[in-house]
Amino acid sequence: MNEREILNLKKCVVENPKGKYVHCNAILVQTCNFNDEFYIESKTWQVDELDDQLLMWFDPYLGKYPKSDIKIAIAGVSGYDIYYIEEKDGVKTAKTATISHDVGIEKYDDRQLIVARLSIHD
Repeated sequence: MNEREILNLKKCVVENPKGKYVHCNAILVQTCNFNDEFYIESKTWQVDELDDQLLMWFDPYLGKYPKSDIKIAIAGVSGYDIYYIEEKDGVKTAKTATISHDVGIEKYDDRQLIVARLSIHD
């Protein structure tokens, strides 16, 4: 799917998915050691239940970052790709996550970053 097609979708499109679940995780990462990740919230959708459903907008930080100014909607799944729309400051952008992708990274405090990660798994 190209960017224009994704942006014009009103319902999620699922075609030949390679995973059963789409996950969104909010993760805290230590800035002194990027190997230290702490999963603080997660949300999971069954891929087959997303097909032909109206786009559902949500905060990719899952409520764990009060300064969040973006929202996303899963627009489609094809193979290992997750097509999503990001809205920030009223501007919508089509994006693709393949297998696992950080959809947002912000400074959480003096020692940590908060990461919103979208992924597809069995």
